[in-house]
Amino acid sequence: MQTSVTHRLRELDDALQGAFAGIQEQVKHLREAVEDLEDRSRTKSEDGLEAFTGQQSWVLKEETWVMNESPSMGDEDANTLSPAALSLQRSATSQLERDSTRHSHLRLNSHLMELSMKAEEAVEAIGKGRWTSSRDIPKTATRSRTFSADISDPAYCRVLLPDDKFRLAWDTAISFVIGFEICILPLCTAWSVTFSPGHAADAGSMAAFLQVFSASTLILWPLDIILDFNTGFYRKGHLRLKKSEIAMRYLTTWFAFDITMVALDVAACITSERNDSLSQTLRMLQMLRVLRILKIGKISVILENLVIATGNYSLILTLTVGRVVVSIAAVAHILACIWYALGQSVSNSSERSWLDLAGIASLPPADQYVHAVAWILLMPNPPVLEPDSTMEHYACVLLFITVVLVIGSALSIVTGTLNEIRQVSSENSRRRRQLRIYLQTKGVPTGMTMRVMSYADYKLGWHSQLNFDASLVSPRLEKELAFLQLGGQLQQHPVLDLAAHVFPEVFKDICRVLERIFFCEAEFVFSAGAFAENMYLTWAGKFAVNISNNNASPYVFADEFRYFAEVALYVEAAMHGYSLQTISFADVYALSSKSLCTILTNSPMCATMFVEYALEFVARHNSVEDAGYIEEILEQEGICAEHACHANSFYLEIYVDSRKVLRNLDLSYLQDGLEMKVSGAKTLKDEYMDIIGPSPAMGPAALVNHILFHEEPIDGVLAKLQRSFVELDPDDGLHARFANVQANSEQERAESAIISLVALVRGDFESYIAPQDPQNRLEESQWQHLQGLLTWANPDAEQLLGVIFLLAVRGIGKYKALTRQLPTNYQRPEHAVRYILNHYPNCMPSIDSMSMQMLQMANNVLEIQEFFNFAQMIQGENVPENLDRLQRFMQARQGEGLLKFYILFQLGFMSGLAGGHGSKFMTVHNAKSTILGLSILRRAHEAPATPLYWTYIHHRGVQLGITPSKPADLALIRLACLLRARTPKDIEDLDTAWSGLGSNDRLALTKHFLADGLTQKALVFEFLPLCLEHAKANPFVTIRTFLEVLVDLIQAAKGAAPKKFMTFAVDLNDFSAFVLTVQNSYIFQTCLTRAKLRVAVGNRFSLEVTQDNWRRVTESQSDMINLASAIRELTRRQGAKTSGQAAPAQTFVHCHF
Repeated sequence: MQTSVTHRLRELDDALQGAFAGIQEQVKHLREAVEDLEDRSRTKSEDGLEAFTGQQSWVLKEETWVMNESPSMGDEDANTLSPAALSLQRSATSQLERDSTRHSHLRLNSHLMELSMKAEEAVEAIGKGRWTSSRDIPKTATRSRTFSADISDPAYCRVLLPDDKFRLAWDTAISFVIGFEICILPLCTAWSVTFSPGHAADAGSMAAFLQVFSASTLILWPLDIILDFNTGFYRKGHLRLKKSEIAMRYLTTWFAFDITMVALDVAACITSERNDSLSQTLRMLQMLRVLRILKIGKISVILENLVIATGNYSLILTLTVGRVVVSIAAVAHILACIWYALGQSVSNSSERSWLDLAGIASLPPADQYVHAVAWILLMPNPPVLEPDSTMEHYACVLLFITVVLVIGSALSIVTGTLNEIRQVSSENSRRRRQLRIYLQTKGVPTGMTMRVMSYADYKLGWHSQLNFDASLVSPRLEKELAFLQLGGQLQQHPVLDLAAHVFPEVFKDICRVLERIFFCEAEFVFSAGAFAENMYLTWAGKFAVNISNNNASPYVFADEFRYFAEVALYVEAAMHGYSLQTISFADVYALSSKSLCTILTNSPMCATMFVEYALEFVARHNSVEDAGYIEEILEQEGICAEHACHANSFYLEIYVDSRKVLRNLDLSYLQDGLEMKVSGAKTLKDEYMDIIGPSPAMGPAALVNHILFHEEPIDGVLAKLQRSFVELDPDDGLHARFANVQANSEQERAESAIISLVALVRGDFESYIAPQDPQNRLEESQWQHLQGLLTWANPDAEQLLGVIFLLAVRGIGKYKALTRQLPTNYQRPEHAVRYILNHYPNCMPSIDSMSMQMLQMANNVLEIQEFFNFAQMIQGENVPENLDRLQRFMQARQGEGLLKFYILFQLGFMSGLAGGHGSKFMTVHNAKSTILGLSILRRAHEAPATPLYWTYIHHRGVQLGITPSKPADLALIRLACLLRARTPKDIEDLDTAWSGLGSNDRLALTKHFLADGLTQKALVFEFLPLCLEHAKANPFVTIRTFLEVLVDLIQAAKGAAPKKFMTFAVDLNDFSAFVLTVQNSYIFQTCLTRAKLRVAVGNRFSLEVTQDNWRRVTESQSDMINLASAIRELTRRQGAKTSGQAAPAQTFVHCHF
């Protein structure tokens, strides 16, 4: 019957596969038919685009191009939008704009990206400021231990933890005092020795010692009562620190006994000189202090746990036997004293006691004590007692029963401990025996058998220490145990240490989920070239780290805590650059990204901290240059972790460096000894001629004259530049204080920009191109163009001083440690520099060398940078409206003078973008667009913005080999700029992708790329060049597919845009990371249906990819997904075909040439 069922299932499976193959075949035929129809209609739809016959002068004449478009390409409404665009438009919700710290070029894994979305929503709901104000964390530059937020309550003040070092030391001292009292009190009571501080010492040093000891206990026990009222306790595994709960617990347990014993001690001290019945009664009652032996149990438990934690069975047995021996000795001591006191009492009553019968009544006290102990341990049978001594006979029976019970219990404890040890050893022996039999059965060689058995012994040794019955420990206590075992070591890692201080419960969870892995000798923990899946933390054993392609000797270390492959926690795919191999038996802890994200899901704030750290860490990790030696690689990884942690906003909020507090920052002391004034001449040359000789310590103004006309090589300019412009001081300047990287990239760019500008003014071509690759270096003709722009700007000394100052300080707005001290509205780079310039002038003392007019000019340039980005213009990212705004701003301020100053600033700024001692950026390729863009800006005061903008696009197309003749060509050129196309191959790939689009998609994109923001509404997609770059690099996306999705995004954004704005921006920061990461073409094509378009205040949007998309970035290309993708493609093309059959309507696209 089973065979028959199997046969039928196979037939059913074959039938399903055949049906599915038939569907795919029909889909293939339909696709071919649609492609034929589209090819026939494509020419017709494009013939309506009229040819361009305008002139190609530098500023083109105004013309209007006519573009045929279908009726559906007008203003989008809910009836004409695609399903994806409609879904995205409906998701648009208003919210406050956030200053995102994510780096768009990073490729975080799907777990972290999904976690980032969840945490962001939760933090928005909670509010980070509210969370911060609820925590009592010291904001100092030094780290200090912090507990949970509850301890900030006044009810918890000055409460000791039960495991506090001081409390443990105090309890240990109390245990010794109790032990001494147990020895002394029975002896003093039995032999009638006064034990009171008020009694005069009448016999030797022993009596004096007893008096001092008794006096110290009068102080000790009241202090112990006070400490007990101020020490927390655990209840069902939870730490209780409220003083009311502590007091209630103590009052209901030991308080009555402790206060009674203190009162008895005080009364005995007062009556110590008397010899009446009251004093004797008080001395007898003091024997109750022996009950304090119960308090020693706490220290005994702690000692037992410490010994058990070692896993040494011999030590465990020794402790058990030692406790039994001490217990027997204590009981025997107390009983011997009681037995002697009873005999003495009988003798005093004129009867013969056991003392008289044993003949020890006249012996010294020491001998009497020995006989009493011997009587307890070796009781004669029958006992030598007077027949009529009834009291002694009763006492003898009770003593016998007590001794039997004590010794029997002690022997039972020892026997139980031996059985436990024997059981563990038997289990280990059984497992070793099974392994040995298996190896013998398989014929394993002797050498291999010895290695396996040696490792088995090592593993079994650790296994017995690590395993326990999990049902006996709650999850919270399990976290506490893991924290006690691993916490101290894990806190050597910067971000884990930060988590331990800010989110201690999350840190304990991380300790709990670490997986311990054991390795034999000569095993690879991981090898070079393998995929990195976990972060590894070495714990015990000897290891070797080496690079496979390097002949250098390996780096060896033993029994050290080190962390490796941390980047595996944050990125989707990474490979190990080196190998970690064991030399001896070793154990390593592993942490996976999935485990970390699972923990962080329960703490949105901690998740926010880790995501921010991960982005910073990966960014720095990507920028690290390859090192030749393994020691350098490990050091660089450690530096990446440390600097990423120090740049974290949570770290900066807790540990504030006093050197970085703006309100206290004053760099004017660095100007001591500088020559701050020069002559009032108007030209550079005249001003320089007034200087008799270079000052050894010149101020900014004097330095400008010196470096521009002095014969000193430009290589020597840098040191003088750092000395005169104190903001660039390598030790105490603004960059040095706030930068967190070993190589200060912002300061390097600033210095490169200034040196390049100096070379331009001097006409020093060789110095300008010094860091460039000879095969891609700037051409002489391009150098002449740059010189022509400089000649047109005609800067004087004051203007050059202002530009150099701007170049020196502009980069400081990118330091988080600085911007987070500013109001929220001033934390963008240019906003931040302007705010500091106006509110914290002592941070920028070089402004003392500048006139008020030049300070205003610098402020204006910084304000321009806030709304007009020249780099975005030359790659076609902004629109004519941005250029028009620039024109209107300049006309309202300082006119052509501001324009020249701005272009002079851009000459230096663009030259220093890539750093270098000279201009590394201004190569032959980059100079083409830069010179063209600056030449267009030069005409900003002569022609309207729209002709200027499209003139740039036109000539940029000519540079790329595209001569525009219709509107679609201009759109294609702008798209080529966004794609950062340079070579004919780039243009060919773009043309192929463009031609593969449907006619409606091309028309929609043409209209979008031709919108100027003045007469038609325009969208500015921020990070669009990065999205296109990622789409080109990802085979699951491609340029064509991305453009199709972009059409849906354009429709949705325009449908949700406020009517009052002509230009609005869409932040594609998140989307760019998704484009790079997604590994399924259908998931990307449909991603907008799961995305959210958030409308910020004003004219800004942000596209939120959402966690539903991030969950599916690694989804494989299944048959169902391929079928769905094919049907979607057919539907899209059929829609394009249907709309193409409609009568085209002419729409004027005003390019204003």
